[in-house]
Amino acid sequence: MMGIADLLARAAPFRRALLAISALTIAESFALLALPWLGGKVLGMIVAGGGPQMAEVVALLVLTLALLTALNIAAAMLSARTAGQVLAGLRVEAYVHVQRLGIAFHDSSRQGDLLALMTFEVTNLSQFLTATLASVPAMVLTAIGAVLLVAFGAELALRS
Repeated sequence: MMGIADLLARAAPFRRALLAISALTIAESFALLALPWLGGKVLGMIVAGGGPQMAEVVALLVLTLALLTALNIAAAMLSARTAGQVLAGLRVEAYVHVQRLGIAFHDSSRQGDLLALMTFEVTNLSQFLTATLASVPAMVLTAIGAVLLVAFGAELALRS
């Protein structure tokens, strides 16, 4: 069974790329959290009959959407590249380990088990490191931000 220390040790050579993926997804979270506020501003201006800053707020909304798209693409590209590097490294490590095992082990184990380990399990670990683990800070930030937006929105609605 792999512990957290083993997982962090395997992720260490890719720390910079994983931190970059985390930074991109955190920036995505900020842009994503800005959308409801900007949309509310635009809707409020439309209901109020427009205003002198309507074009500026709409332009900011469009820029935020473009930024969100660019960040999403950059994070996906970096994540895919890093996943390939992690996968290659893990497969080499698994192959070297399997080669070191004695003949008795190979005779007693089923061939499919080793193939599953060297393909499926290694791919799952790679995907976990680059997709799930790197996105956890952004997921937490988005959840906290959403709760704060709902709380402040409810407070403002009660004051009105």
